[in-house]
Amino acid sequence: MDKIENREDINSINNNLIDPSELETRILPNDALAENSDDSALLTGLDEDCETVRISEDQIQEYTTRLLGEHPTIKIGSSSILGTRDYQQDSLFSNVENGIAVGVVCDGMGGLEGGEIASQKATLTFAEDFYNATSKNVINESNIISFLKDEAEKMNEVVSNLKNDAGEYMEAGTTVVSAVVFDNRMYWMSVGDSRIYLIRDGKIVRLTRDHNLKLMLDEQLKRSLISKEEYDRKIKHGEGLISFLGIGNLELIDTNENGVPIVLQENDIVLLCSDGLYKRLSDEVIADTVWCEEPDMVRAARRLTDVVLKYTQRSQDNTSIVLMQYNKYLS
Repeated sequence: MDKIENREDINSINNNLIDPSELETRILPNDALAENSDDSALLTGLDEDCETVRISEDQIQEYTTRLLGEHPTIKIGSSSILGTRDYQQDSLFSNVENGIAVGVVCDGMGGLEGGEIASQKATLTFAEDFYNATSKNVINESNIISFLKDEAEKMNEVVSNLKNDAGEYMEAGTTVVSAVVFDNRMYWMSVGDSRIYLIRDGKIVRLTRDHNLKLMLDEQLKRSLISKEEYDRKIKHGEGLISFLGIGNLELIDTNENGVPIVLQENDIVLLCSDGLYKRLSDEVIADTVWCEEPDMVRAARRLTDVVLKYTQRSQDNTSIVLMQYNKYLS
């Protein structure tokens, strides 16, 4: 079995998963008032004398702020495995501080010399620049997209200029995906075929596109620039990357469309991963596995890599995952 496609495929390990019914129950304004679409609606509760009382959403936020501080909470988990490879060419970084969360995953290209060094250098470059900028308060939502694009260019230059011990250019390469969350607003950047997903209420949607030959061929076919016969002949090489850090002239960098952030809802999960995850597990199984471990992002990330290893029969690429879950209210 090369790829796990549905829920039935993971039944053999479900005994080790947390049943969602066993997780703590959340009481949120939107849930409690599902039948009332008025944003100014009030929650209903009981006082000590069992009389009905009304609690406004402002009161809930004030109470939550006293307990949590000024910012919502972002829970983070990460996991990385070697698979059956001899070297770990993935690199990741994640952290949350002062209401700003950041995650980065880089996947060094195994077919190129120095993939391991490339991914580490790219990740380190991003992490250092991000925290230099935040410590000086020069990064905010008005310039975060420009920062992400500039970082892609800088990381590309760093990787392109890597040299070996003999002083020769290494021709190294790596992919990168990054996500930055300000309170409940998420901004992202992607180069290559690592991915970012959004998991909401157990359902998953991919936010990024793979920068590979298939992407280019699909566009050419759509525009009638190539024939179906030519498409069929070339698609066998469809997974070859057309954009990555270290390519030299980096022309393809994806970010939020029109710079508009993804607005996160309560308990939304942002998932960053290298291709070792989605080439082994289907999107459905990825979402199911994460949601079964929610709200523990550390366990969820480790469970994902455990499931990947469970179903590895022959070869398995390095697999790296960063999870970030948004919470406005206390669980």
